[in-house]
Amino acid sequence: MTGGSAITGIHAVTACNGLHHAYLSASDPTVRLLTLLQAVGWMGQFRTWAETRKENVRSLEITAMEPGNSESESKIADIFANLGSHVDASAASILRLARNMQDRQEFLSAATRLTLAKADEVHHYKYLAALIDDIPLVSPEWQPHLVAAAAYYTKASTDPDPAWVKSARAALGGLA
Repeated sequence: MTGGSAITGIHAVTACNGLHHAYLSASDPTVRLLTLLQAVGWMGQFRTWAETRKENVRSLEITAMEPGNSESESKIADIFANLGSHVDASAASILRLARNMQDRQEFLSAATRLTLAKADEVHHYKYLAALIDDIPLVSPEWQPHLVAAAAYYTKASTDPDPAWVKSARAALGGLA
């Protein structure tokens, strides 16, 4: 997805995550039911919004994606270096490595560090946090697919540093 459809997909993930937390926090069964109904309604609305911009939606079935098969693809640094220019190949590499719990944790830790250093708007933080929060809620068979979805809205190591990082580095450099 690109353009407005991409942000609609990001909002679908983060809204579902937030409504799940609201559901878990509510003690009143009526509030829980209304929260669940809101989640269902919002997911339908996000789909409708995405479909209004069909030119920005491409057909991709993450459930049909095949894991990458090259040993070099499984290196986390390589994945983040290629993320910006080869997102589908990066997603396949992530899918492959996310089958191993230790590799998955290393990838998510690296994604968190990179997001903290490279993100230039809040949706990058919210999306990654929602994925990390929701991965354990999915059956083990599908967890690698959810991890692989991170490729579609995670900063690449080759992305430029945001202005605030440049300013902080300049300020710290002046202290030395």
